[in-house]
Amino acid sequence: MKKIILLISLVFSLPAFAGYTYVIDSYGPVPDLYGTESLLMIEQGGDNMITLWDNSSAKIVSTSVLKQGFGGIQYLTQLGNSYLDFSGGELGILNIGNNATAKLSGGKIVEIYSNQSAWKLAGDPPVSVWNPHITIVYSGALPVLNLTSHVLTGLWGNGTNFSIYLPNITGYSPAIDNIKFTIIPEPASLILLAVVGLLVRKRKGRQVH
Repeated sequence: MKKIILLISLVFSLPAFAGYTYVIDSYGPVPDLYGTESLLMIEQGGDNMITLWDNSSAKIVSTSVLKQGFGGIQYLTQLGNSYLDFSGGELGILNIGNNATAKLSGGKIVEIYSNQSAWKLAGDPPVSVWNPHITIVYSGALPVLNLTSHVLTGLWGNGTNFSIYLPNITGYSPAIDNIKFTIIPEPASLILLAVVGLLVRKRKGRQVH
């Protein structure tokens, strides 16, 4: 019976892993990603150093506990137009540069080194517009940056705490300028939005008849 249950669970989990170049569920080694290669990290995954190049992407759901040399992810570097979706696990340093983008919504991140400009020229005539490369999904109050320690604190969208060191890199925008904050609505707000949506649909239905 246990074998049958295990087989069924494996069958249903296959679609979740489909489409990824690499699926990592244990500590190292993790190859560098190039072109459009993709990585999914789950369970006890991790490595000392991971680098995303070109248009590659990584989805980090879970890792092993962060320990020097044999746990979590020590360094994750993004270059080119790479994309990172980090929702869980433990990461020592995120080093983001070029036109790379990242969505951060959970887990533990100790430091972020932002080697990017938070502004770009757009329009005719061209004007400088805000162009952040990092999105932090939070809940509760807006995260706060301590201007002395350069530590950003707040709550992830799932309600857990985060504390991230944001050093400013000479020649690039202040790290805090390169972050866009997106709030997760409170449950009461979600219910209110759902009710409003139903009322709008009912009103439109009456107008049609």
